[in-house]
Amino acid sequence: GIGFMIWQSLRELKHGLALASSATKKLLEREKRKTLQGAIPGVSYVIPILSETILYFATVEEDSWTTRNEPVALVSAVIFCMVTTHTFVHSFTVLACSPNYRRTLLHNLQLLQWKLR
Repeated sequence: GIGFMIWQSLRELKHGLALASSATKKLLEREKRKTLQGAIPGVSYVIPILSETILYFATVEEDSWTTRNEPVALVSAVIFCMVTTHTFVHSFTVLACSPNYRRTLLHNLQLLQWKLR
């Protein structure tokens, strides 16, 4: 759902820009950033659910004692992962899309890259 929405938006923006005026192009570029700013944290709900599901079925195949009577623990772990992952990704996306923080973030990443060499 979310991946398709991102793909469709980017496709429409790319093909629609050929016939658009310069003002419309600027507006669409801003809207593209806003769409990604909203969609990226939404994707962070999918990753914890998939990882917890894979772990669950991996332990079910082994008939592990951990999967017999613990569905509540599984749901709790999924909710915990979803909330913390979503919160982190949302905050990072908001900061990365802000012009001032983006410059600071890029500068800090360049410093980190220089220190790691």
